[in-house]
Amino acid sequence: MKIRQGFVSNSSSSSFVICGSKFGIKDVCETLNLYEQDYMHDYNHDLTYFDKEEFATAVKLKLLGKDGDNGFEALVTMDDNIAIGQSWALMGDDLSKNQFKKIVQAKLEKIFNPTLVNVQNIDEEYFC
Repeated sequence: MKIRQGFVSNSSSSSFVICGSKFGIKDVCETLNLYEQDYMHDYNHDLTYFDKEEFATAVKLKLLGKDGDNGFEALVTMDDNIAIGQSWALMGDDLSKNQFKKIVQAKLEKIFNPTLVNVQNIDEEYFC
């Protein structure tokens, strides 16, 4: 009989990987005419929390209206910024990594102040 020694867990994890840029929540609210307080909720009548998932969904919906079905993904990151970009799966076989990054950069610069856009690989992992 084999006995496992060490850490054992039932938890699962999920990954989020995009080609995109991180933005401050206030910058995104200002650009997309969203209000941060709309995503604040009371918890146990004495604590307020920011609903990151609800905010990310609202950002994705606003971005759909800005540029049609652009394939943008949005996620509030562990460092409380919001990552906005496109999945690497959308790159296609005819593009290089740098070409795809330039396309994503141009799309984001149409929406956000270009000085805020810094396209990179964004990888976040969550444990459920």
